[in-house]
Amino acid sequence: MKKTKARVNGLQAGDIVQATVPNGKYRGQWTGAIARVREKRPPALRPFGGKQLDLTAKTQIHVIHKQDGYEYGINPCGHSSRR
Repeated sequence: MKKTKARVNGLQAGDIVQATVPNGKYRGQWTGAIARVREKRPPALRPFGGKQLDLTAKTQIHVIHKQDGYEYGINPCGHSSRR
C-alpha cells in the first residue's frame, strides 16, 4: 500500500485555515483546522465548534497558521491565540 503524503499543495493536517466556499450546501466562510489532506481530492475541514466538511475544488483557502506542534484557537475578537 502506498504511503500518503503528509503535505499536499502546501497544506498539512492540523493547519488552521479560513476557507471561502462559493456555492453549495456549505456556502460561506469557515475557519477551522484541516482534518485530512488528499492528493486527488480537496482537503477536509473541521470548523471550530462544528462537524467536519469536505471542501470543493472551487474553495479558496487562506492559511492562518501552519501546524507546528502547538494548539491554536480563535478567540471571539477574531484573533488567534496559542495554548
